[in-house]
Amino acid sequence: MSQGRKKSNRDSEKFIESAVSGVVNLYNDTGGFGIITEDITRRDVLFLISAVSKDSLRRGDPIRVGDEVIYDLYRATEGFRAESVQIFSQDVEGSDSDDTNENENSPKRENVTTNVNAKNNKSDTEGKNPNTTHTKSNTGANNSDTNPNLQPDRRSTMYNYSYPKGSNIFSAPMKNTSRESFGSGVRKQQMPTRSSSGDGGGAKLAGDSKERTKGGGTNDDHVKSTKETTADELPNYAKQQRKGTTASKESQSTGSGNMFKADTEKNPSTTLSSFSRARGNAFFRLARGQRFDMVKSISYKSALACYKKAYNWASRDEDLVSAAENAATTCWRLATLKMATECASYQKVIHEYFKDALQYFGKAYPKRNCKGEKWAKHLEKSIQECLHEIRTWIELKDEDDRIDALTEYLGYLPSCGAKVEGYIYIATIYFKKGKEALKFDEYENCQEYLKDCRVPLGEAEKMCDNVDSIIRLDVTALKKNVEYHGGLVKKSIARARDAQARQQRELAEAKEKEIAMDQLKTDKKQLDLLSKLSIGDFVKQVYQLWPPQGTKETQPSLSSSTSSSSLKKLLVRAIRHYHPDKNVHDIKWQLLSSEITKCLNKRHDIIK
Repeated sequence: MSQGRKKSNRDSEKFIESAVSGVVNLYNDTGGFGIITEDITRRDVLFLISAVSKDSLRRGDPIRVGDEVIYDLYRATEGFRAESVQIFSQDVEGSDSDDTNENENSPKRENVTTNVNAKNNKSDTEGKNPNTTHTKSNTGANNSDTNPNLQPDRRSTMYNYSYPKGSNIFSAPMKNTSRESFGSGVRKQQMPTRSSSGDGGGAKLAGDSKERTKGGGTNDDHVKSTKETTADELPNYAKQQRKGTTASKESQSTGSGNMFKADTEKNPSTTLSSFSRARGNAFFRLARGQRFDMVKSISYKSALACYKKAYNWASRDEDLVSAAENAATTCWRLATLKMATECASYQKVIHEYFKDALQYFGKAYPKRNCKGEKWAKHLEKSIQECLHEIRTWIELKDEDDRIDALTEYLGYLPSCGAKVEGYIYIATIYFKKGKEALKFDEYENCQEYLKDCRVPLGEAEKMCDNVDSIIRLDVTALKKNVEYHGGLVKKSIARARDAQARQQRELAEAKEKEIAMDQLKTDKKQLDLLSKLSIGDFVKQVYQLWPPQGTKETQPSLSSSTSSSSLKKLLVRAIRHYHPDKNVHDIKWQLLSSEITKCLNKRHDIIK
């Protein structure tokens, strides 16, 4: 392998064994994939229709449930995979596969088959005509009783529905569907058992349908709320065709289109939208019961296509909100499935699925009350859980990207409790960032974060009328916290500005003092020389050289007495005259008078 070529999935598969035998246990013709159960180990092996040998393919059905096959076994990244699949049990199948060669919507083919079978059944009540379709209604005996050498058909029953002329709806037959599994997805086929009561088909499916479908997973809207996948709500033609015999299907093919037309005219929403959702439910349940992500993805996409059709065909609010909720849930599941792969290239795909999910939730929410209070609460809970999943997905992004992404997603939703909680989440992010900035005295940054916090908080406050009381309390509490910290920030900013101004003034004064001290160097030296004189002479020289400012006494009141008390009075009077006043004198005189006062105080302390 060249160094530049990427390693493909086929390169990562490990060959185990060739000529392994097994039975096709599940096949989805829409997705082109299936499951083979190995004869010896009974393990499930995934295969694609592209892996089936072209020599083994039939013209109508390429492969069927119950076909015995041999294949090459590989170990894949997840489970096992079959390649070079060959079918060697085709001789047990009848001529039913030829029925799919022509277009099933063709009225010509439908009428010819119906008329011929009806004529043969009517004229040959004893079942001697080889063209007669042997059923309980025309022969009175089972197929297996009249022909003991006939091999049972191991395929699942196929229901070929007829529709009005010109309709392309459900043109492909629904395979792998039975009375028990209708509306619950494709299930594993059980071997037919011989019937002794003459049920008309010669075989019936084994096992209890309730046990098969229990725990298999479903879309809650159809099973728990609407219950529209039951047999009672299916169209009349679908009920009649679920008997499973060839004659019953062919004899009713002519009238089924009229039944469908009558049901459509009576209630088109039930006929189209509900039935399409029933098909979507089958794919949805199939996906939830699979172990392979690829199989799940294909089934979910098939279900989503049915739900979208159901939404477009809905004419009643009940059908519209149900289809929208189903489509939203399926998009949500597809996004979660892509998230599990942890592949960077799927980020855009995940974004689109979450976007579609919220948009469909938004279409269902305004008319939710038509389904009842319980269903409306279920829808609200689903929206909340979907938003929580989105928040988990975007958690690895930085805060700014998280806020931008969540704001975009919230824009797809109408006013609801989940949307209010989303805005509270965004506001809380800004609030926490503001508090963190306040700890480090970054007052302006804190003020900006609180300003950004008020925007989503205001949006949440606008939608608080019809939300839960707990959510309203959260909005009120957060609003009070923002206002309180906003007041703290304003006071802190004012104090910081005052301190900054004071600091600037002190720096300016220090600079002026430095300049003044340079100018007073000569005066200071002269003052130091005068300090060696007696107290009276010192005071006299100071008054002569630097007369005091702001007083009329420019000369000292000297007395002839040299007593300590007289000298103290002289010094105290001089100290009062030379005491600096910042409000009156300039910085130069303040410094000079301060130096003179220091010398006078020293002399006063000596006398004590």
